[in-house]
Amino acid sequence: FATDEWFASAENILSPYPPTFIADLYCPEGKVMDGWETRRKRTEGHDWCVVKLGCGDDSSGPMMIESVELDTGYFTGNQTPRVSIEAMKI
Repeated sequence: FATDEWFASAENILSPYPPTFIADLYCPEGKVMDGWETRRKRTEGHDWCVVKLGCGDDSSGPMMIESVELDTGYFTGNQTPRVSIEAMKI
């Protein structure tokens, strides 16, 4: 789930590959972006998404997030000023 996927899908944040930029590549939503990009917010609040990182049952043992990397390399000037990450095992 994502509150806004106007320019690019939140699913893009799970890519294991370095960011790329292809100047003349477009799709039905507009310019192809390889990150998650939302509309400019004109109201209070912030955009957020829920990402399921793993699955399994209790017999698979504990699951651990070892690291998180956020690369805003091609979001020059419109990158987020801060990020919050929360996790839970359900």
